[in-house]
Amino acid sequence: MKNLLLALIVLLTVTLGCSLTDDVKEAVETVDDAVALLQEINDSGTWQKISSGLEQLSEQRQGYMAVAVLQEGAIDATGTFTGSLSRDTTINLQADTENDILVDVVRPSGTTTYFVENSSSGDTRVYQVADGRYSCASDTEEGQQVQKGIEGLFDEYALAATGVQLLSVAKESGEVTVADRSATHYVLESRIPKAKEILEKFDNAELRKRLEEAGNFTITGSIDIDKDTDAMLRFASDYQNPDQQRRMTFNFEVTQWGGVNDIPR
Repeated sequence: MKNLLLALIVLLTVTLGCSLTDDVKEAVETVDDAVALLQEINDSGTWQKISSGLEQLSEQRQGYMAVAVLQEGAIDATGTFTGSLSRDTTINLQADTENDILVDVVRPSGTTTYFVENSSSGDTRVYQVADGRYSCASDTEEGQQVQKGIEGLFDEYALAATGVQLLSVAKESGEVTVADRSATHYVLESRIPKAKEILEKFDNAELRKRLEEAGNFTITGSIDIDKDTDAMLRFASDYQNPDQQRRMTFNFEVTQWGGVNDIPR
């Protein structure tokens, strides 16, 4: 009996030891997963790729033409827009070699044209153009938004599509051609499922904060980055929040690279 009891104690100790080791191992792996996910977002986050691509686009001096379309509104159970859109804006943009910009802002209510003059000293002036006449628009709300160029429209997008900044990444996926330029193609991926999986096992404060601020969302889309200059050539995003029944689509594309006439000042 004494020998049997001793054998049971040894067996129980070994069993508990294995279980404890497995639990510790799983906890360590979960912590590692949380750190790895945050590092991935830091290194390959969608917003980091957008910001870098826009900065490089603004610094090139070949001149370019681009178009951007931003739409937002309520959706039904199938994800289809319903009723009138709360936001429906098209931007036609021409940037010359001196980084002066001509912008057409197209909305259902009509089209407004702006000229953004960038001086070598860094001063920027915005004028509304109507019937060939220029009037100062630097102090108007839309003028200040237009002054930022394409970056301004991306800022609008980011305010509504918060999950893009907090819990999405851009994964490299081959090569494409945009505006006769060779570009690296990146596919947008949400990291909501991975974040939820980690938080079910381990409460990481930074990850939980990101999840709470991002809310529930899905995203499909891509980014194309010029291989020679690292400038953004194309961006496409379909961002949906099923809890709020809202959807935002945003498409930007450089349609011409170089060969753009200087815009008369």
